[in-house]
Amino acid sequence: MNNIQNRTLSAYVMDATGSLSLNPQFSYVGTNWNSFVPGLVGGPGDVAYPMWETYAKEDSVTFTISKASAIFVYSTVNSGHGQFSVTFTPPPELGLPVTTVYDGYAHWLRLDQMLFWAASMDRDKDYTVKITNLATGGTPWFDFSHVDILDAMSIGPASTSLSGRPSFVECLLTFPRSAADASKVNGGTQIGAIVGGTVGLSLDDISTISIK
Repeated sequence: MNNIQNRTLSAYVMDATGSLSLNPQFSYVGTNWNSFVPGLVGGPGDVAYPMWETYAKEDSVTFTISKASAIFVYSTVNSGHGQFSVTFTPPPELGLPVTTVYDGYAHWLRLDQMLFWAASMDRDKDYTVKITNLATGGTPWFDFSHVDILDAMSIGPASTSLSGRPSFVECLLTFPRSAADASKVNGGTQIGAIVGGTVGLSLDDISTISIK
């Protein structure tokens, strides 16, 4: 049995005066990153959605995660967004780094979409994630908002997952957020952890996903 706790790492942190600055847990490469704080996204009346964005090829963001059983990376998708790659690096004893290409394109702007996920992670190990903007064709934009983390601390017998760790579906059903209106699902790769990318996955569509 697992006691699952949630936490979020935002691209920004707030100090005692209310001022926002970049979260030092994320490392950025490239000089073309732009801030969207406290800007409005999508037009008048929309809520502020803090994010860090770029249009330049090979600009990247890297972070290391520990004490995590699953992670979910969120940001926006839009018609100006294109392909990006994610390199997921587990501990050496659990496998080699895996790089997969995903696509952030959508016909319209949508906030808080799940761009990448990894589950069945060993919470006692460190994992590194590097996301690189590929700036393909006429859709060069990529932005980054936050990472939601599930930490399943074992408090009894193993979970119902085959690995003894919470599965992707278990994690989604536990975390109190739904990314609505499915548009694309990229399948996962098993390397100890299960990884994949979803742009706008709905909980109603989980039963249609086949993880190989």
